[in-house]
Amino acid sequence: MAIGDSFTAGAGIKPEVEGGRCGGQSERNYPHQLANAMNWDLTDLSCNGASLTKRQGGAGGFWDKAYGVEDPMIDSVTSDTDYVTFQLGGNDSGVSTEFLKCVTDGLPTGEPYNGRGLSNRLPGACQERNEANFTIHEAAAEIEKALREIHKRAPHAQVAVVGYPAVIPQDETKCQYDGSPIPLLSNQLGPMNHADLAWLRGKFEEFNVAIEGAVADVAEDPEFKVAYVDTYDAFKGHEPCQLPTPNRWIWPIPAPLLSEHAMWGAAHPNGYGHDELTKLVAAALPITGQ
Repeated sequence: MAIGDSFTAGAGIKPEVEGGRCGGQSERNYPHQLANAMNWDLTDLSCNGASLTKRQGGAGGFWDKAYGVEDPMIDSVTSDTDYVTFQLGGNDSGVSTEFLKCVTDGLPTGEPYNGRGLSNRLPGACQERNEANFTIHEAAAEIEKALREIHKRAPHAQVAVVGYPAVIPQDETKCQYDGSPIPLLSNQLGPMNHADLAWLRGKFEEFNVAIEGAVADVAEDPEFKVAYVDTYDAFKGHEPCQLPTPNRWIWPIPAPLLSEHAMWGAAHPNGYGHDELTKLVAAALPITGQ
């Protein structure tokens, strides 16, 4: 069973699952690849925009109906569930929403953007406006709560909690935000200055540490087979602002996709990224020696 947001769903990657949950699930996402490799039956509950709460504007979906339509993910977890991959919280922590704000703030004035344009390229401009909007520790607490409920409903299930991959290069100066207008940019991360990119990279790293801490807390229960899957380090050197695919595992902004779900793909793992995620998660399951 796969529980996750757009990082799990693989939005925009062809071929897409016909009638997939929330639309935009890819047949090449890591849950599908993992199930095929392990010969497991798959229930893919991943959903673009899914969240544990709606405090950051996420669609919900874990405890309640995503977009008011899809049944709550947790309701699919039963005593018959054997394996779960869990990758949620990005839309609860502020990491995703504030990243998007920094991008849209740098676009030219006009709907649907905030239109701060070139003023957003002043060092630290986005950080100064949005630092207080992050809820990383609150999101980690929600992750812990969700994991405990999964264990309660499926006490024998093994759970791989998948961290979020590196999206911003370790050397942010590789991203040249002063290039062409954003519709023409290739392999970049939108109109953000280097100081803000470095700041946001730190937030991604902080969030992954918080996720790992939540997993460590629930793993104190010796009956709970749960493991954290670190994906961040493996993706270093494969972010946007690098050489194109197959070296690049994360789509740039904008994503060069011909799909109605392309907007969900920007700054998310591409097909090569999901190939790597499959390897990382497969190495964590089954969980032994805990």
